[in-house]
Amino acid sequence: MDSEFQGFNRRGSFKAEYYLLLLIYRILLDFSYNKIVYQFYAYAGFECNINAVLYFVSWVVLILSARVVFHAYVNRENKASQEVVFFLYLMSMVPFSSMMANGALKTDFVIANIVYWTILLFFTTRDRFIKGASNIRFKTGNVTLGDTQLVILAIVLGLVTIYVSGRYARFRLNFNLMDVYELREEASSNDLPTMLQYLFSWGRTINVILIAYFVRKKKYFWTVFCGIVGLLSFGYDGSKSTFFLLVLAVGISLLPKMSMQVINKWVLRGFAVLIFSCAVIYTITGNYVPASMIVRRVLFLPIRIAKEYFDFFTKNPPDYLRQSFLRYFGLSSNYESIPHMIGRIYFDSPKMSANNGLISDAMANLGYFGIVMYPVFISIVFKWLDKSSKNLDPRIYVTVAVYLSLVMTNSFFTTILLTHGLIVAIIVLSMMKREENVTNELLVKELSI
Repeated sequence: MDSEFQGFNRRGSFKAEYYLLLLIYRILLDFSYNKIVYQFYAYAGFECNINAVLYFVSWVVLILSARVVFHAYVNRENKASQEVVFFLYLMSMVPFSSMMANGALKTDFVIANIVYWTILLFFTTRDRFIKGASNIRFKTGNVTLGDTQLVILAIVLGLVTIYVSGRYARFRLNFNLMDVYELREEASSNDLPTMLQYLFSWGRTINVILIAYFVRKKKYFWTVFCGIVGLLSFGYDGSKSTFFLLVLAVGISLLPKMSMQVINKWVLRGFAVLIFSCAVIYTITGNYVPASMIVRRVLFLPIRIAKEYFDFFTKNPPDYLRQSFLRYFGLSSNYESIPHMIGRIYFDSPKMSANNGLISDAMANLGYFGIVMYPVFISIVFKWLDKSSKNLDPRIYVTVAVYLSLVMTNSFFTTILLTHGLIVAIIVLSMMKREENVTNELLVKELSI
C-alpha cells in the first residue's frame, strides 16, 4: 500500500512539474514579447493588440494541447518521433499561443494553425491510425553497419566535406557566430554540382549520428575526425545548426544512459531557465540582445514569417511542389524563389530568404488542403523514423530528433527529406546494430509513469 501511494505521489509530482514549468515558460514568453520584442521590433512587423477573448482562448489552446503533448513528454517507449513533437511544441506551438495572447496574429491564421497542430498531434501521438500507411520496410538484406562500415562511411562523407571546404573556403575554421550571414551569402554564390550539394548536406546530418556512435564506442580518433569535419562544414556555410548540433552530439553522447522521461524533464527546465535568464538580463541591465537572439529569432520570428506565408497563399494559388522535387521532372513554378519572394514582399528585403516550415510549407504547396494532408504525411515519416531507430541507444538518435525539430521550423518538409538527408539518416539508422532490451534498461523507476 505504501509503495502504491509513493508511486502515485511520484506520478503526481512529475505531472505537476510539467504543467508548472509550461505555465512559467508561457508567462516568460508573454513578458518577453510584450516588453522586449514588441518594444524594440514593432517596426519589423511584430504587433501587439491584446484582446481579452484571444488571451483567454490562447490559454485554453495551450492547456488542451499540453494534455496531448504530455504523451510525448513521458515518451514511455523512447521514440525519436515523440522527441521531435515535444521540441516542436516548445519551439513553435507555445510561442504561437503567446503571440496569439498578445494580439499579434489574425484570426484566420490562428484558426488554421490550431487545425494544423490538432491534426499533427492527433496522428503523432496515436500512430495506430497511420499504421497501414507507414508499413514501408527499408530492405537492407543482411547488410549491417558495424564499426568498420561506419568508419568507411565517416571517411567518405568526411572527404566530401573536406573537398568542398578546401575548394571553396580554403579549409576555413570559424568560431564567430556573428559572421554566419556573410558565410551563407558566400556559400550560396558557389556553383556546387547538384550531387555534391546533396552529399555535403547528407554528411552534415549523418555526422552527428557518427559522433554519437563513436563516442559511445570510445573510438575517440574517429570522434575527433568527425568533429573536425563538422567544424569545416560550419566554416563553409555558417550553418548555426551545424555548430550547435556538433556540441550537442558530443554532450549527449557523454551522458549516462537515461530514459527520455529524464531528458525531457531537463529540456523543459532548460527552456524555462533560458527564457528567464534573457528576461532577467534585460530587466537588470537593459540589454535586450540575448532576448533578441534567442527569443525573437528562434521562437517568435518563425511564427511571424508563417503569418505572412499564410496571408500570401490565401490570396494566391499554391505552388504544388513545383519548386521541390517536381522541378526535376520538368515542371516549372509560377513564382520566383518562394522564401526570397516572401522576404521581398513582406519584409522589404530583396536579399532576405524567409525560410519557414510547418503550416507555411502546407499552405505554399497545397493551400488549405495542405493543412490537413501535411500533418498526416509528416506523421507517417515519423513512424519510419521510429522503426529505423527502435532498440538503438537513444544517445545515437536523439540529436537527429533535435536537428529535425530545428529544421522543421524553417524548411519545407520535402527539402528536409531530400536535401537535409532525413531519408538517408533513416536508412543509416535502420542498418545499425540493434541493442536488445535497450528500452527496458533505460526505464527509470522513480519516473516510470
